[in-house]
Amino acid sequence: MRGIILAGGTGSRLHPITVGTSKQLLPVYDKPMIYYPLTTLILAGIRDILVITTPADATAFGRLLADGSQFGISITYAVQPVPDGLAQAFVIGRDHSGTECVALVLGDNLFHGPGLGLQLSRFSEIDGGTIFAYRVSDPSAYGVVEFDDQHRAVSLEEKPKCPRSEYAVPGLYFDHNEVVDIAASVMPSDRGEYEITDVNRAYLDWGKLSVEVLPRGTAWLDTGTFGSLLDAGNYVRTIEERQGLKVSVPEEAAWRRGFSRRRCPFQVPGGKLQLAEPGFKVAHSLSEITQTERTRFRVDPTTASCSDPVPGRHLLVASMGGHLADVPYVTETMLIGGIPTLRANRQQLAARMVADCALARSGQMAMPRVLTSSNGSVVAKFRRDPAFRDLIMKADAVDADGQPLVIASRLFSKTPLTERVATTDFIHDAAKAAAANGLRFYFLGAKPGVAQIAADRLRGLHPGLQIVGVCDGYFSPDQEDQICRDIVGLEADVLWVGLGSPAQESFAIRNREKLAGLAWIKTCGGLFDHCAGQCSRAPMWMQKAALEWLYRAIKEPRRLGPRYLITNLPALYQLITATSDGPVPPTPGAVQV
Repeated sequence: MRGIILAGGTGSRLHPITVGTSKQLLPVYDKPMIYYPLTTLILAGIRDILVITTPADATAFGRLLADGSQFGISITYAVQPVPDGLAQAFVIGRDHSGTECVALVLGDNLFHGPGLGLQLSRFSEIDGGTIFAYRVSDPSAYGVVEFDDQHRAVSLEEKPKCPRSEYAVPGLYFDHNEVVDIAASVMPSDRGEYEITDVNRAYLDWGKLSVEVLPRGTAWLDTGTFGSLLDAGNYVRTIEERQGLKVSVPEEAAWRRGFSRRRCPFQVPGGKLQLAEPGFKVAHSLSEITQTERTRFRVDPTTASCSDPVPGRHLLVASMGGHLADVPYVTETMLIGGIPTLRANRQQLAARMVADCALARSGQMAMPRVLTSSNGSVVAKFRRDPAFRDLIMKADAVDADGQPLVIASRLFSKTPLTERVATTDFIHDAAKAAAANGLRFYFLGAKPGVAQIAADRLRGLHPGLQIVGVCDGYFSPDQEDQICRDIVGLEADVLWVGLGSPAQESFAIRNREKLAGLAWIKTCGGLFDHCAGQCSRAPMWMQKAALEWLYRAIKEPRRLGPRYLITNLPALYQLITATSDGPVPPTPGAVQV
């Protein structure tokens, strides 16, 4: 699939501003207009893009976009001497298209919405033409498409007085390569232009024009007039300031698609935190951050400091819940039952999650970190199963989700764990931090419908929490790649994997490269069942006495009774004989920043 951005024309509706510059170089809030259609094509998975401009503006576009290598793509240029219509873009781009399908987007059209990249990437190979339909309140002001239940176009009208549908056709078109010959055969209209509508009507006559409806919540803005340009700028400003995330940044889109390892800055609502440079001054506490650093990183008094594990580099991180929190980034581990276990409490682990998301979003993490949990059953399996041991050792961090581990650390360590990091408790710390910092979760696992219930309940408990997608754990191996693409396409920061052990650890290690762009892959066992109310927790006295296993065995004697009979004694032996302050063996599979 090749892409074309038509950024020509005189911009007469924006005179006198466009007398001296191209319309597509005007700012839409904080970015030049052409960044928005460029991002749309990148999200669709298109790496070879032709920008068609006027002869007078070609140099300016070249200065702005260069050859596209900064985005991990290829950008070439062509000129349209006279604005003779949209269909002419296909003819001008004939050599660029070659034998591949073509996507054409108008340089003054802005598209934004959840899952847009995933939706557009489905049209990389098509037979015929595809146009998009967008519901509008006044269709008579636009080109209008009527379509049937199978989303096949029935009619096309240009600004009709009595529209046959409420759906306008925005400036985005995906076509088979034959569109080049169709466009070349189009005759000029009464306006003297080669109309894109005539190209679409040719596909309509052949029964090969399909219609893709842009979902509710998607924004489409045509920025060709003063009013619409102002509306677009206000829309972008509102979204960016409320969410603390950028709209239509080509660097981020290219990074999300795996075209580039560069990524746009990480911004936090309220905190104005921005990680724009690879070098960080060492800062162990808020008091050590100089005024120069505050200016450089745009840090306000409500932000905290958090160190990064790479020697000589530290990370400034927004505080959780809006309160000043100087929480260290914990990397120190100890051996508990032979497993290198993180010396972190729940608050520290949540702070590390926020810090890692900042690193990932600033392009400084090549692959997501894999975090898993240890309990008595894991310790026993770690001892007897070499394959499982290898999976655990390839994780980046292991937390202690088991009171017996905390007790063992108190008996055999000079610096014991301060608390158990139960995943069913930690999810609420993580959700609170995610809601405060604009982080995005994805839930994978459990029986059909369970993860969705869990997501709905957590959203109710933590307003502002973004859970961008869910998928049950009953998928086939050949669906795995598509699931990973969906997760990346939805721009998740943290993937929670509840597939049971060792399937969840195996999934995380096997797919970490495919999930580049995320910060964390966190295994979570039966978390979704707990959050959905499918199973209950043991009383607190049993949890503190390390007897939660007994409560679960009583609840499910046939399934869990034999397991605990087999694992309890080996786990106890391993906890007694293989718990110490160190030395801790290296983790060969761990991802380094």
